[in-house]
Amino acid sequence: QASNRDLSIIMPKDMSFHQLKDVINANATTELINFYPVDRYSDDSLGENVSLSLRFILQSEDKTLEEEDITSAMESILVALDKELGIGLR
Repeated sequence: QASNRDLSIIMPKDMSFHQLKDVINANATTELINFYPVDRYSDDSLGENVSLSLRFILQSEDKTLEEEDITSAMESILVALDKELGIGLR
């Protein structure tokens, strides 16, 4: 059974989705089977940034994922986004 997790990331307006995608793919656990943008939000309070909401779909071939597994997978992605691109959660 697949599990979904949505995260909203604050990123520069001029950053391409391709950059974001490359970092996520390079640092994803094997449980991440897909991810895609679901919303892009911009207003004056964000300045030169936008909020991009992403939906992550996780599934294991071996077991039902527990909350701990999902949180760990998301944390590794967030750490990589911060370290490599300097971006994080909204």
